[in-house]
Amino acid sequence: MVDASQTGAGAPTPDRSEVDERDAKIDELLLRGLEHYFEGRYDEAINVWGRVLFLDRGHARARAYIERARSASAERQRRSEELLHAGVEAFRDGDQSRARELLASAAEQGASQEDVLGYLDRLRRLAAAGPGQPTPGSRTTAAPRAIDPSASTRRQ
Repeated sequence: MVDASQTGAGAPTPDRSEVDERDAKIDELLLRGLEHYFEGRYDEAINVWGRVLFLDRGHARARAYIERARSASAERQRRSEELLHAGVEAFRDGDQSRARELLASAAEQGASQEDVLGYLDRLRRLAAAGPGQPTPGSRTTAAPRAIDPSASTRRQ
């Protein structure tokens, strides 16, 4: 074993059992992060892989996994916004079943719950009012609130 005076660092070098223990912990965290990733829980995967970087700042595989999870999360967000906008268009066009389907998919993908639930509530009120009946408490000339795609926030 090399003593501290030979390394010039002044800090003792970790013994083999400490290195093995750290490597085993890193492997465990990498696997746990992969489980989260493949279950679609990207934020949790990123947090777990971040712990790997705490143990080994230069761990290339953890960094690559984090970037991949961030990309997948951004793609999911983009897709959810696309579904939300398509659902709003279907709502405006009067295609209630398609709007309901698209909005439910958008909610599953992580779209803004406030926007999705607002439109789903309007669809429920329209269905309860019956065909050709205005929704209680609404004006028949009022258009649904427009969603500005440039105003949405994206995770980076």
